[in-house]
Amino acid sequence: MAIGIISRMMEEMEDFVIEDDVLKKYKGKGGDIIIPDSVTSI
Repeated sequence: MAIGIISRMMEEMEDFVIEDDVLKKYKGKGGDIIIPDSVTSI
């Protein structure tokens, strides 16, 4: 079960374009998302 959660988290991380801790773009399907902790500004 933990492997499934980690796999899903990795897939979701690919939906974010982050440069120098700045969220530049979201490429996911939408809905409820959790912005990664590493993002300091949008």
